[in-house]
Amino acid sequence: MMLEFIQIQNFRSIEKLTIEGFRKLNVFIGQANTGKTSVLEAIYICLRENPDSLSALLKIRDMERREVGQFDGLFYNYDINRTIKLLSPKANVEIQYKDGADNPKEIREMDSYLEMNIGGKIVKLYGDHIWNVVRNRFFPKNSVDFISFIPSFREKTLENNLKIIVENREKRDKLPKICSDFSDNIVTIRFSGNKIMVEQKNLSRDISLKLMGNGFQSYIAIFASILAGAKYVVIDEIENGLHYEAMEILLRAMFEYEGVQFFFTTHNEELLQKLYKNIGNKKDNIAVFKLYNKNNALQVLRYSQDNFIVNMGEENELRD
Repeated sequence: MMLEFIQIQNFRSIEKLTIEGFRKLNVFIGQANTGKTSVLEAIYICLRENPDSLSALLKIRDMERREVGQFDGLFYNYDINRTIKLLSPKANVEIQYKDGADNPKEIREMDSYLEMNIGGKIVKLYGDHIWNVVRNRFFPKNSVDFISFIPSFREKTLENNLKIIVENREKRDKLPKICSDFSDNIVTIRFSGNKIMVEQKNLSRDISLKLMGNGFQSYIAIFASILAGAKYVVIDEIENGLHYEAMEILLRAMFEYEGVQFFFTTHNEELLQKLYKNIGNKKDNIAVFKLYNKNNALQVLRYSQDNFIVNMGEENELRD
């Protein structure tokens, strides 16, 4: 099911925001510090419908440590007395800050936690621990699902998706072409033990993916998500490290693969021009949203497909 809208309240840099009219490809643009990443994180939490999504975000934001104020940055204006509310067709989520007076004995030493209500199911998040209130036990973590968030969880996402791909010959056989499209020197990627390795023409041995550039790592993670059957792919700053040809290859693939919805941010005018050139007769599949601050409040402007095409065709800047 395609996500159609989201309402965000008191989450990170967003006090109140409603975004409607999502399509297959959803692009978020705007100046720095206008909440683009916060929007992606809210979308990710709603799509996963799993408390592990918030726990993972806390970890990468370094908010899972056992210290005073570790959760403050999650709330708008650092006000932990507010309730975070995320509403979408996929899930209704509420997040509240609580003190640790009623902690279960297993984690009595934690002085605060987050209470997360996902469609009536309540869990408590103690940093890296998730407590199921109804079942009175720790919540099992889901490491595999059909939502990819890149680059925040790029390494884990690629590892999970590559395991799916290598078990399917048809999907596995597509990897060499995807790799060589990025660079003629790259033959393919594979597992060696529990490490992801890259085979290159000019090297006698495979090297770790971690030694490759940021651009290739993001590129292959996005393609692996698509090949593995992800239903939703969320990408922050999609253009990072990608050269001209790789951008075009990725955008074409996003249009071509059925059953996948994309959400991504960009600062790159060249990428928007490429998006325009690849639209063809698929203009109904794209939505462009500009986030901006006005009167000390975050606003969103949705460009119609025709408006986007006209602006890009005339090489105009997308304005508020």
